[in-house]
Amino acid sequence: MAKVHEAKLAEKQMPDAVDAAKIVRLVNEAIHKTRKLARGLLPVLSDAQGLMSALQLWASEVEDLFGISCRFECETAVLIHDDGMATHLYHIGQEAVTNAIKHGHAGKILIRLTQDNGWGTLVIRDDGTGIKKDRVNTHGMGQQIMTYRASMIGGRLEIGPDQAQGTSVTCTFPVISAR
Repeated sequence: MAKVHEAKLAEKQMPDAVDAAKIVRLVNEAIHKTRKLARGLLPVLSDAQGLMSALQLWASEVEDLFGISCRFECETAVLIHDDGMATHLYHIGQEAVTNAIKHGHAGKILIRLTQDNGWGTLVIRDDGTGIKKDRVNTHGMGQQIMTYRASMIGGRLEIGPDQAQGTSVTCTFPVISAR
């Protein structure tokens, strides 16, 4: 309605058309921010492919926001039928990526999701400064939360130096097929 009102005012060359255009822009920004907030509260769509979609979107957002390379790879579909499990996995990936940027000063990040023999693996690798050996076994809040999330889904979390450079975060979890 505001957009129609703006168009009518502009058609009549009324000075209030500028204010109406500003109102339209502010309403659209509010809608956009509300959607982003809602996506943060429930980042994974409620379907079996939701985790893959959410991780792909997260990788794109990281590239846009931070200007670094962030790729998502998933060669064969990993279908997660449990919304809670998908959300925990998403937040593990999100925390690992955030840590790679914030603490590791990474320039490249790879998020990989795979499945084999009933087990899924979420791996986040970066080319940053790497986790120091004396920090691997410490339990900062982010590491504690990721470990907790992994345990909540019957999985396990491993954090350590990547083979080449940087850090590797690996969460292994059971993939339960749909009934």
